Amino acid sequence: MVDGRHVHGLVRDLGELLLFLLFLELALLFLSSLEGLLFGTLERCLLDGLLDLGGSLPEVVDVHDQVREYEQDQRDNKCYTGAELD
Repeated sequence: MVDGRHVHGLVRDLGELLLFLLFLELALLFLSSLEGLLFGTLERCLLDGLLDLGGSLPEVVDVHDQVREYEQDQRDNKCYTGAELD
């Protein structure tokens, strides 16, 4: 015969184990999301630092200015709908 107290104790121990595993999984999920956030921020900071070490390259500044002027011209052309009158 199986003792009822023995079965009850075994079920309780398994329940505690499952609850522990559930909390462990929740903690690992939290830590992995926190790790992704921290490493993403750290990576971004490191890349910004590397770019700042090189200083501002004149070619990059020239290209940026050309793109800005081109986009401004495109906006001006879209906004102008009137005809030139003599």
